[in-house]
Amino acid sequence: MKVRFLKKKRHFRVMSIVAMMGLMIVSFQNCAPQANCGSVGSACTSESSSTSPTSGSSSSGSTRSSNQNSPNLVIGGGSSSSGSGSANNGAIQIGSGVSSGISASGGSTSSSSGSNSGSSSSGGTGFRIVTQPSSQTVYEGQNFTIQLGVTGGSYPYSYQWYKDGAAITSGLGKYSMYADVADRWTKEGTYYVVIRDSSGATLTSASARIGIAEQAIGCNAGSYFTYTSSTYDTAYQYFNLYFDGPRGKYLLNQSYDFANILYAYASYSGLRSWSIGALPYLGQVAISCTQSIPRIHTATNNSCVSYVAGAVNFECHNGKLKFISDTCQLADNGNCGGGGGGGN
Repeated sequence: MKVRFLKKKRHFRVMSIVAMMGLMIVSFQNCAPQANCGSVGSACTSESSSTSPTSGSSSSGSTRSSNQNSPNLVIGGGSSSSGSGSANNGAIQIGSGVSSGISASGGSTSSSSGSNSGSSSSGGTGFRIVTQPSSQTVYEGQNFTIQLGVTGGSYPYSYQWYKDGAAITSGLGKYSMYADVADRWTKEGTYYVVIRDSSGATLTSASARIGIAEQAIGCNAGSYFTYTSSTYDTAYQYFNLYFDGPRGKYLLNQSYDFANILYAYASYSGLRSWSIGALPYLGQVAISCTQSIPRIHTATNNSCVSYVAGAVNFECHNGKLKFISDTCQLADNGNCGGGGGGGN
């Protein structure tokens, strides 16, 4: 009986030693250093290789085969473009390099925990014009607006608008647009703007051409005028354009004298006016050659000649009467013995 007990006890000891040796071997294998084992103190994670979610530049190029009980998940590592990172105990780490932390080969989402170069305010391209002002043609009397888009630099911006190379007095401000009314032909021209940010950096826009076209509008019935004294041109600052401008000479409707300066002081301004009926666009009207029309036609005061034909002709253009021809003809009237001479 005692012998059996000793045999069983010896057998139990042998089995225990064998079991302990097996556990030691397993433990030694589990804690042996591996290529992708994280530095996590006493714990050790076994990986055959690291995994990159991209299919391109991973240094191992193999599919991850990891212990499912591992507390660490590392996406990225080695020389992959998705970053290079080491696992932390119990952490999920998505990249730690200077580029995109995770990049799916078939998608467009990116995440990064590293650094990024460029200017955040301007998408990495700095102070610049993103929308240039554009040329346009507007009708006479209509509003027009020129605008542009700017990004980057340091706020706030200031804008100085120019026309034909000269600074516009009312064109300095904080707005990226310039608005005006094409109420005179001098508004036609080339516009551009100089933008300055708060640091003093400047940009100059491209030039935009503003053209002013004539609308096909008729002329209302009423009084149409011109005047002799150019001193009164300054009363409205731009009347000289209608009497001596590049587009011709005109008779203006009384409504143009909106401040009632010329009509009220006709003896000083030398105003002459004519009552004209309503006309369609391009409709014509004639004024007698015997009528002096300041800046357009001077009737003769020679008593030896008389007008025998012709007229001073005007055509309706957008509410104004445009001078188109002077066909007046003079002839000797016999009052001076046949030697009166001629003229108009």
